[in-house]
Amino acid sequence: MTVKMFGTRNCPDVRAALETIAEKGFDVEFVNIDESTANLKLFLRLRDKALEFDEVKQNGAIGVPCFVDGKRIFFDIKEL
Repeated sequence: MTVKMFGTRNCPDVRAALETIAEKGFDVEFVNIDESTANLKLFLRLRDKALEFDEVKQNGAIGVPCFVDGKRIFFDIKEL
């Protein structure tokens, strides 16, 4: 199963994660949330419903990079 990564290239953490993905050859589908309204809406639906984002929202963060593998949501590329 391919992991989806939500993010924006404007975020330094996302850019670093994309570099690591390229270096390690991980199979990741990048969903750029500032590329289209549809991508942003998809991310916001996930962010609004998933409990994993509670701490992220409490800290005033966006929650990217965000990785989704079908069973879980995580924010650290080391979990790939």
